[in-house]
Amino acid sequence: MSAEQIYRQWTERYGLAQENFYSHILRTPTCLLDFGVPSGLELNLTSSPSTFFANSHRLSLFPQIGGALGFLFSSIPLAGNQGTRQGPLRDAVEGYQRVRELRRSPFFQADDDGNDDVLASASLSGLRPTLLFGRLHLPTSRLEAVFARRLSAQRQLVLTALSHQDLLTEAAAAGTTSGVPTPSKGTLLVQLQGDYGKYTTEWLYNTDDALLGFRVMRNLGHDPFDLSTTLSPIPTDTKSAESIKPVPGAPSTRTTATIPTSKDETLPLSSYGRFSYGMEAYYGAVHSNLGVSMGMRFATLPRYKGLPVTATFVGNPIVGHLSTTYTVSRPNVATLSSRLDFNLFSYESSASFGLELFQYAHPPGRARALANATHEGAATGGDPLDLSTIHESIDGVVSDALDAPAEMPRERNETRATGHEHQHFIEPVGIVKLSVHSATGRGGVLWQGRSGPVLVRVGAKVDLIQRKFDTVGCEVLYGA
Repeated sequence: MSAEQIYRQWTERYGLAQENFYSHILRTPTCLLDFGVPSGLELNLTSSPSTFFANSHRLSLFPQIGGALGFLFSSIPLAGNQGTRQGPLRDAVEGYQRVRELRRSPFFQADDDGNDDVLASASLSGLRPTLLFGRLHLPTSRLEAVFARRLSAQRQLVLTALSHQDLLTEAAAAGTTSGVPTPSKGTLLVQLQGDYGKYTTEWLYNTDDALLGFRVMRNLGHDPFDLSTTLSPIPTDTKSAESIKPVPGAPSTRTTATIPTSKDETLPLSSYGRFSYGMEAYYGAVHSNLGVSMGMRFATLPRYKGLPVTATFVGNPIVGHLSTTYTVSRPNVATLSSRLDFNLFSYESSASFGLELFQYAHPPGRARALANATHEGAATGGDPLDLSTIHESIDGVVSDALDAPAEMPRERNETRATGHEHQHFIEPVGIVKLSVHSATGRGGVLWQGRSGPVLVRVGAKVDLIQRKFDTVGCEVLYGA
């Protein structure tokens, strides 16, 4: 597990939900269409000697010898870090990002006066979730640093710094004399994020070009910060509000908002998906640059029983650029993404397509049947490899697949109890990504899988017109 993955885990657990911000409105298609591949041969080692600290070491052997040293510190224990040996492969790969329900932060609670900034756990009293991340690249002496701090239940501050002896920013270029640029050797990006349930805001300032920006995105649907109602999931076998238990500790004056199931075809799209729209505007003081963009997104929520779908539309009225994406996923089986770009002024257009496939050691239905049969045989004291039991399990799996859309498991070698039933989850052995872009005539391929205790990433960027490889690389990751 790399330092970037630990940083993502910290953000998901202690930070604000980034999926609700305008800067991440295109996160799903970007992960599937514009993924990166290793360059050359790289070795990445990450260790976590304590629950508050992690360090990372990267060594590049080809085409040039280099490396990087990094560290990560958190004021709150880094829970859930399982390393590369036991961690689910799906969590280590950025693919389809399913939008979750809007919810209040589990680490903050409201006091008697309605103050939302009180830490929920007494053991965290006086501690604000804070993260420090730094990385030094050798031999170039390039330094990267990230400081993230949860200011309150709704606000978060993120500072990102970059320092390099040859770095030339726009501000430094504007202040040159005799036409010779003077390197500034550093830049700083300040982000103040606010998540208020129905809408999110981002204030930005970048020392490069003295840029000041603002982003806002509004989410339609239930407001988790509205204390008059409490949103609770409804069971799949009933739509009665009486079957839903009230949230512990909630005042009796609150009313419970039920969630309709997707089986009712008369329900609007908002009953099983969320529509979000937003915009960004920024101004660069050095060159008097002005930029504006607007976008919208529709994404199905986890309670939707069909195939997850994400559709986005982003437009820039100044340059006349329009971009639409559509992504559909068969969870833990395959994901298909497409993007169409068009310019209103030049009439240029381009199309991009991406595919993500999950690789299993056995066919998914057979593997699940074997796992169920082995568990049933061990539980009854019989032979775990009884062929008759396996055949019955396979028949049951096939019948279930024909009757309802099955969702493939993602947890590795794990047994979960749901009521009186036991489900056995199968971990994929590899994930393949493919992409192709019509405008540039280039494509990419990436395979990510586990080999013993390490994760392996092998990929290449291909020029389909000239029929040659632009980049080929292999990266080995080990985390403990």
